[in-house]
Amino acid sequence: MSQDESMKRHRSVRTHLAGALAAGLAASALVGATAGPATAAGTPTPSATTTPSPSASASPSPSPSASPEAEHALSAAELKAQITEADRLWTSILASSSELSAAMQEMASLSTKINGLLESLDKAKQASQLATAAAVKAREELAATRLRLDKARQALSTWAFDAYTGGGQNADVAGMLDAMEVDASEVSDPLGDVSYLTDQRSRTVASFRALSELHDRLAITAAETESAALEAQRAIERDKAALDKALVGQKAKLDRIRKLQLEEIAKASPVSAALLKAATPEAAAAAERLRQALEAASVDLAADIGPPCTKDDGTIYPNGMMPAAALCPLWGAPGQSLKPKAAAAFNAMSKAYASQTGHPICVSDSYRSLARQYTVKASRGKWAATPGTSPHGRGVAVDLGCGVQDFGHPAHLWLKQNAHIYGWYHPAWAAPGGPLPEPWHWQYAGD
Repeated sequence: MSQDESMKRHRSVRTHLAGALAAGLAASALVGATAGPATAAGTPTPSATTTPSPSASASPSPSPSASPEAEHALSAAELKAQITEADRLWTSILASSSELSAAMQEMASLSTKINGLLESLDKAKQASQLATAAAVKAREELAATRLRLDKARQALSTWAFDAYTGGGQNADVAGMLDAMEVDASEVSDPLGDVSYLTDQRSRTVASFRALSELHDRLAITAAETESAALEAQRAIERDKAALDKALVGQKAKLDRIRKLQLEEIAKASPVSAALLKAATPEAAAAAERLRQALEAASVDLAADIGPPCTKDDGTIYPNGMMPAAALCPLWGAPGQSLKPKAAAAFNAMSKAYASQTGHPICVSDSYRSLARQYTVKASRGKWAATPGTSPHGRGVAVDLGCGVQDFGHPAHLWLKQNAHIYGWYHPAWAAPGGPLPEPWHWQYAGD
């Protein structure tokens, strides 16, 4: 199966399962949002750029309808009972012991696995790119070496022929005697000439040997780099195939979980309607919590990624030297851009996020020119990559804000569970236990 086919199959499976998964994910996020985000200790927080509201509207909340039993005014006891029931339903959706939560935890584990696979895939692509460039260079050097070898071989052949037909060293002596018969004004250094000819032939032999050895080394290097790149890609494809199989195996169980979830939603609707009619702060708060749970449960995530703004012609630009024509803008993030496929995937992800939250993913940085890499390095020190090596310079990395920069914020958790659907991942080095924890840094490996 090709990489593109594998990615498409993965997206289709994930899209089918997303209805069952999004509820618990978004609901868990809303708990954190209600309580207020906790800033990760010791984590630098970059400022996000201000983004306008997207043109696409957020997904509408379900419209609860009152049950016949809820038409009368609620007594204090009834109100308390319904608040308790609303909280019970809310807790049921989020309960760590529930079947839904268990499935969510399984999918969280799968998400972590996919994140690792995407990072491995990205590294394999970079290794393959470097190996391919090295192989091209080796082939060019091989071609140049062959020309030099041909010339050296021709010189040796001529020398051998002259030695065979003209007496070899005797011919050199004859040349020296002939030079001695020339007028003194025309003689330079006949002995030096003979010495030069002898040294030249020695150098030709040495050069031929060196070129032959270089040719062999270059051939071996080219073969090894190409083989390593191919093997790395095969390993990633094997991992992807295994993961796709695991996801398909989860389908039946998750379909059952979705039914259980919908049953909880059906129970919640009349309670929510009754609470909305109560004029107490407690009832309003309970209704809002339940509304958020219902809204989260209604989300149907779609991983359809539209075409990029421009074609990627396959040109490999030096890090930080991509022209504007090779970049595409990010939706809802003025002034931010990425390479075409990365931008298309990010825009689809941001729109899915906006459909659930009402606003796009906040982007504080994206493609970073070489000049800007030097500026960022000067200001951020170890928190920035060495200029000329940053993934930002390849147009495949973003720094995000509006909560994503906090490991414990719902926005970060949403990305952690959903980004891989769109080919985005959080590098291991940027994880909480990584050498440079950066919750805001995400990279693309989907194409």
